[in-house]
Amino acid sequence: MTVKTHAILSASSSDRWLHCPPSARLCETYEDKGSDYAAEGTDAHALGEYKLKTALDMPADDPTESLKWYSEEMEDCTSGYAEYVLEQVETSDKRAHEADAGKEARSRRPSGAPLEYG
Repeated sequence: MTVKTHAILSASSSDRWLHCPPSARLCETYEDKGSDYAAEGTDAHALGEYKLKTALDMPADDPTESLKWYSEEMEDCTSGYAEYVLEQVETSDKRAHEADAGKEARSRRPSGAPLEYG
């Protein structure tokens, strides 16, 4: 797993930078010491990414053996997360298909009907 840097405008610190925007850049000057909670979250993200890629038939390496904070709870949560994301993708695909079908239906006109512009 590659080392990733923390986002300047991260969700975990959004309360601070939304109320004090300059704090986002100021905090870059401090060392990110992390925490056990952050490490557990990073492990959960890696496992969730693996599950999504696997479900989408994308190449992915199973990170489970290297996860320090792996647990049954993490397994359950990341499975639920992957299922939710896949449901959202399916819903989005269905809506896009329905929208395309609606455009096609609206573009048909009865024979002899005048073309409308505008």
